[in-house]
Amino acid sequence: MSIEIQSILRRFSAVFCILLFLMFKAGLFYGSSWLLITRGVICLIYTSFWVLPRSWWNPWRIFLATGVVSVLVIVSLLLQNNLISIYMMIILTIPASYSLEYPIYFYYLAVVLLEIFLLLTFFGHHDYLQSLSLMIFFIGIAISIRARVIKQGADRLSRLHLEELEKAHKELQQAAVTTMQHAVLDERTRIAREIHDAVGHSLTSLIVQLQALRYMIEDDPAQAKKSVEEMLTVARQGLTDIRVSVHALAGDRSALGITPLQALVSKINATTCLDCTFTSNPQAEDLPAETGAVLFKVLQEAMTNILRHSQATRVDVNVSASGSECLLSIKDNGRFTETSRFTEGYGMKSMRERVQEVDGVIDFKSDEPSGMILTAVVPIATINPKEKECSS
Repeated sequence: MSIEIQSILRRFSAVFCILLFLMFKAGLFYGSSWLLITRGVICLIYTSFWVLPRSWWNPWRIFLATGVVSVLVIVSLLLQNNLISIYMMIILTIPASYSLEYPIYFYYLAVVLLEIFLLLTFFGHHDYLQSLSLMIFFIGIAISIRARVIKQGADRLSRLHLEELEKAHKELQQAAVTTMQHAVLDERTRIAREIHDAVGHSLTSLIVQLQALRYMIEDDPAQAKKSVEEMLTVARQGLTDIRVSVHALAGDRSALGITPLQALVSKINATTCLDCTFTSNPQAEDLPAETGAVLFKVLQEAMTNILRHSQATRVDVNVSASGSECLLSIKDNGRFTETSRFTEGYGMKSMRERVQEVDGVIDFKSDEPSGMILTAVVPIATINPKEKECSS
């Protein structure tokens, strides 16, 4: 026997004994054997309401259980007029509250309450005002249970949406990282192509001239001397090209500039409903890696917030560098206005902390007629050459 079945049997036994004791104390187990059997079956059905998993109770099973209990209650009332068994029918609304959808639940509740009212009327309870008071009490309990069910459903739906948003956020981050890696590979491919084209051409030219130099030294020394000067010029140019390429490879992180930011905006523009634009000035093309990393994280978090909360259809991103500072501006046409209540969530606090860590400034303000403008100003990171040599 599985552990789950053992657990259900233990809970069933405990609930059945408690309910049996309460029914016994209420005087429901005095009378003929048929009456005892009838109320014992009612006790079993009520116990199953509390023990069986909620998912087990589909509409047909609830309707069947309700019909069986109704018949048994009427039989027990005919055998012994004890109104307590009528009041117990309110228990029927508990599994129905958790299992039946609107509007079936309210039809079901109306039928059960009407049945209770009729039973109270036909079996000796002729105080209609008191019966109506009991009905209102039962309705209050049923509505309270239903409200709890709706709240739990809304909480589950909110958690599901949050999980989907977190998954989308992770996928967006992964896509951004992949885009950055592609940008690095493209840059390295470009540098390799430049080395092959420029340096390879220089070396080929030197080899050809050196081969001819062997003959010119004997036949025309003056021309040989002139060729040596030309070869020195080619060699120096080749050395310059090699140094430029090696420097680019060594500093390929800074060579990325704003490429990752452009790639992120392009990715969002292609995969979401946002219409995104990206502009920059020439001075921002060669941002250091430290500055670019801060701006990338701010842009990434801002775009995530826009996708989650703003209901925007358009986003304009601008990066401009001037002197020792770089400005990142992100403007959307979302639902935020001057009258909207502004509270910094986790994402905005994270952006502010990142910018402040590099002695930068970030600001959030509304746009006309609606939307938000995020402005981040960060210093352009510089590395002292001596410090760079020590670190290397």
